[in-house]
Amino acid sequence: MNDLNDYVHNVAEPFFEKWSDLRVLDKFLDTVPQMEVQNYIHEGVLSKALIYKLCNNPKYDDYINLLFSYYTGRYIENSNQDETYKKMNDFIVDFKEVLDKNEPIYNI
Repeated sequence: MNDLNDYVHNVAEPFFEKWSDLRVLDKFLDTVPQMEVQNYIHEGVLSKALIYKLCNNPKYDDYINLLFSYYTGRYIENSNQDETYKKMNDFIVDFKEVLDKNEPIYNI
């Protein structure tokens, strides 16, 4: 029981105090180089776009447009080669559409 108590007080509580909501993560993501985002959050670039949208980050529009251009460009370049590119393209089109239809929950 002491081990659990120690873990809660020394690990869990400090973690949740530091990462209290998405706004903290949003500010952190602004400091992380793009190629390292996936080291910190699952589905890095897509999660970053979602967090930027939810936090009303002023970089959201540029970021989602960059992702959209990248994925659709890869699909256009490789449309006859691999079904994966079509799936990625279809996903980013739907993902951007959903994000654009929703309002942020925070105002940073």
